[in-house]
Amino acid sequence: MLQQLATLASGATGSSAALVSLVGRRGDTGGLTATHGLSDAETEMAVAAGDVLQHYPGLTVIPDLTQDRRVSSFNAVAVRLGLQFMAHHALVSPGGDRIGFLAVFDPNPRSGLTSEQAALLGHVAGLLVADRQRSQRHAHLMYVANRALRVDQMLRQVSEAQTCADALCNLLMELCRHHGAVVGRIFQVTPVGDHLQEISLYQNGAPADGTAGPPPSRPVHGDLSGWAILRNEKRATIYGQSALPDGCSLREDDVEAGLTSQIDVPIWVEQQRFGITLAFTTDRADLAAVVADIASLADTIRPALFRKVTEERLRFVAHHDDLTQLANRPVFHDRLASAMAGTSVTEAGLALLYLDLDGFKLINDSLGHEAGDQLLAAVATRLRAVIGPRDTVARIGGDEFAIIQPATGQPQAAARLADRVLATIRQPFTLDGHRAMVGVSIGVAVHPRDGDTPDLLLRSADTALYRAKEAGRNTYRLFEPAMGVRQQERLLIEQELKVAIAGQQFDLAYQPICDAASLEVLGFEALLRWRHPQRGQIEPGRFVPLAETTGLIVPLGRWVLEHACQEAVAWSTPASVSVNLSPRQFRQPDLPQQIAAILHRTGLAPERIDLEVTEGLLLDDSGLVLNNMRALREQGIRITLDDFGTAYASLSYLRRFPFDRIKIDKSFVQGMCDDDATLAIVETILTLSSRLNLAVVAEGVETPSQLDATRALGCRLVQGFFTGRPMPAERARALLAAPGARLPVDAPAPIA
Repeated sequence: MLQQLATLASGATGSSAALVSLVGRRGDTGGLTATHGLSDAETEMAVAAGDVLQHYPGLTVIPDLTQDRRVSSFNAVAVRLGLQFMAHHALVSPGGDRIGFLAVFDPNPRSGLTSEQAALLGHVAGLLVADRQRSQRHAHLMYVANRALRVDQMLRQVSEAQTCADALCNLLMELCRHHGAVVGRIFQVTPVGDHLQEISLYQNGAPADGTAGPPPSRPVHGDLSGWAILRNEKRATIYGQSALPDGCSLREDDVEAGLTSQIDVPIWVEQQRFGITLAFTTDRADLAAVVADIASLADTIRPALFRKVTEERLRFVAHHDDLTQLANRPVFHDRLASAMAGTSVTEAGLALLYLDLDGFKLINDSLGHEAGDQLLAAVATRLRAVIGPRDTVARIGGDEFAIIQPATGQPQAAARLADRVLATIRQPFTLDGHRAMVGVSIGVAVHPRDGDTPDLLLRSADTALYRAKEAGRNTYRLFEPAMGVRQQERLLIEQELKVAIAGQQFDLAYQPICDAASLEVLGFEALLRWRHPQRGQIEPGRFVPLAETTGLIVPLGRWVLEHACQEAVAWSTPASVSVNLSPRQFRQPDLPQQIAAILHRTGLAPERIDLEVTEGLLLDDSGLVLNNMRALREQGIRITLDDFGTAYASLSYLRRFPFDRIKIDKSFVQGMCDDDATLAIVETILTLSSRLNLAVVAEGVETPSQLDATRALGCRLVQGFFTGRPMPAERARALLAAPGARLPVDAPAPIA
């Protein structure tokens, strides 16, 4: 069309040559041209001549180019071209913008154009303006249509993407390909806001293969992309080497690759801050339209990205534990089933580790639920740090966790992971300013050896976990077939224990605590007995640890306290009654109030009850145990440290906790007659107790020589089979009612 109009202008004005020149994107003469009667070289120089007159409106006639001062800089060029006459008509849009010019030329000077020729030249100029407008409208319509297709494609890609990051990667590739960016990057600002983590790289027309692994994060400070993402919020910005914020620079590797400018597009989706960077070899001034297109496209898809983040968050919430951010129980079961189903007979199988925190309830009760939540979250963080990249760690509920370790049919590999878990959980935690320590018991089961279905494998791991707790906690156990039998028995006893508590199948036996010299009965220790209607008497060692683990020890212990106090009130002498309290009982925040209520109901004086605790309780460093002891002492209740000498920090316990007396563990009492070292230990304990004003009971006296030894060492109180076996309540009552309240006739003679 331009060519036809150039020919028409030449003919209409009787000129030998004509030139149409339209402005380019920058407003210069770098746009479209069309000529009639000019060679390429002549066209180039003629364009330069016409451009000299760009500020002249309407029609300008120059009879002789070699003489006109308005084009004096072009005189020599005109002579070289052999052109002397020029008629120049500016092309102006209806909005007043100069869009180019139309010029006709002759080799000889002319006086001008006739009015008809001038009118025809103006008409051709109008046709050129109309054609330009039509072309621009068509180009705009094509741009709108293409952009609509691009937006539709991008929205579809966002919808199909699994995550917001995936959607941004698709956007990055589209922008790089469409605008010719040499390098494209996607960053995500770390939650703290001090680093950029590169999550995608597009380079030289294709996504990076990622074989080198994820690049390290970059500090935001001094990084141009970081500055743009954090400071410009949602505004796309273009930067060149000559226009950079203070303290920022283009990346060295980009500069070395010849890249001179970049566009940064911050994309904030809720609290997540992403950024897209496109780097170009193009000059910054040529990218104005590009940055506008990118900013517009980013604004268009931002709502879709917001929906994607919402979907992502809802999907995460459905599949993860809210507190720890670990996989939740349903996801764990799905992954376990999938892992087991996907394991062929030729593969190594998998291992399942079932974890239960030791001491969590204590933290929860003493420091509060918020501290308990902090502990669970911290444990989750540590577990994530020690598992392998293919492993799954999940929170099953409460303080229970599980780890799936695929492709490891070797128990040794699972044992190594269990050791790492034990080591990391063993380190102290800081919770609301308090230093706290917990342990973890772990049961390990290996597929397919220990179970060929998820339920069987879980049952095996749970059985091994229970054995780990029985072994002293804070350890692990690999499942063994024999454990299954014990597990069935344990479950049966647990169910029967609940029935026994409700059905009053328990009673108390009373073992005398005597004056070592006179053998006078000064008190009794109340010992729990379970008389099963079918099984007969069940030893405490079979059900007390189970009651402690399940929490049944709390109502059971309350029953023991109540009945022991009731029995002591019926005695004819003010003998004391000793009751063992389990660690779980003693860690109840309202324990002092419970015991005060029992004493009030039964009418027993506080000074007649003695509460016995073991050294295992004292490992608790939360302050709750110490506070409970002090509150009980203030009521007048005595506290005894039982089995003294069996733990590693016994002496420090005597300094920290307010005990009234200690019981020397029977292993020392029974060994002191045959071993000088043991005798020296007992003697040292007695000397130390005397200095600390603590009464001492020698527990486990079973022979005359042991009684003689305790007497010789100055121990005032003894307890054991030799001085009195546990007896029913009626016999204990009768013993106290006898004259002198001394031991039965088969006991050794008192010291005169």
